[in-house]
Amino acid sequence: MPYKNLNDIPPLTGVIVFLMGLWGALVNFVHRSELDTNISITQKITYFCIDLLSSGGIACITFLTLVGYGFNELLAVGVSGVAAHQGTKTIYFLELFFIEKLKSGKSKETIENKKEKCDE
Repeated sequence: MPYKNLNDIPPLTGVIVFLMGLWGALVNFVHRSELDTNISITQKITYFCIDLLSSGGIACITFLTLVGYGFNELLAVGVSGVAAHQGTKTIYFLELFFIEKLKSGKSKETIENKKEKCDE
């Protein structure tokens, strides 16, 4: 049933979409933490907050877009969870791409080490 108003969306569905966004952030954060073992706790908290904001935003936007077009609510929740994880992962790879293009010495070494670990 397509919703005519955002207030019509059940609150439990909003919580589930938020949890899917949190899941996407956690998965990306754990992957990033495995690659960056020598970062401080402040950097880890910053990375997690960035991942949480981007993943939650991507999940909400995807869900609202799909529901707005009349997709099934359950399908929209599932797709928003996958989009949250893949979108955050894409942002992470874009960060690496731009750092590599800037040719920062220390950052370039870090990227090369990450690529080697990802290839293993």
